[in-house]
Amino acid sequence: MNLVTEMDMANKFEKLLNGKDGIREFPYFNAVFRELNCKQGIPDFIAISGEDTEIFQENMYESQITSLDSSSLIISLLKPKAPRTLQYIISKTGLSNITVKKVIKDLTIRELISETDKGSFILNKKWEFPKVEIWAFELKLKDWKRALFQCLQSKAFANRVMMVMPEDKENIILKNIETFRNHQIGIMLFNAENFSYKILVKPSKINPASKSHNIYAMGKIATEINSIK
Repeated sequence: MNLVTEMDMANKFEKLLNGKDGIREFPYFNAVFRELNCKQGIPDFIAISGEDTEIFQENMYESQITSLDSSSLIISLLKPKAPRTLQYIISKTGLSNITVKKVIKDLTIRELISETDKGSFILNKKWEFPKVEIWAFELKLKDWKRALFQCLQSKAFANRVMMVMPEDKENIILKNIETFRNHQIGIMLFNAENFSYKILVKPSKINPASKSHNIYAMGKIATEINSIK
């Protein structure tokens, strides 16, 4: 029996994700990226699905500003109709006065946010959240507990999270399957030698735990998409 390394497994799984037929139980993925830094963790794979992928090429995502930690923090606090003062933004983000003013200036120039007559700030009408889902995949040959920890980190920014392990780990996974269900994390067994797979738990759709992490991840994905156009 051939020994499969984590690199082998990842390479084969990438082919499965990008294959013409993909994974029949999952939607079509508009883009798949490997080891993309999403501020809280670096999943083995990030994939996006949805009809609004083209929005990544428009206005607020065409620059890298939304993939900056300070920008994503500030944007996450703003709303279209509820003005936030400069002091409110500083206190909630923990950023310095100088940093907040600089980022607000950049966001205003790009027309992502607007200043009201009273000197507070709101999201500009130009701002729009793409209607897409971020999927995060964690692959492990043996250490399912480590994979679970990494999956929990991915819930900060992702809409669906999936753990992938070899098929010979089915028994130990089944013994702990309620843990994954309780955390709304999907589980797939994957055979890297013949590309077969078995889904034990489908990943639930969740709201990312952190709005700023989600915006940051969107910015990272946008940067990657636009770099290959």
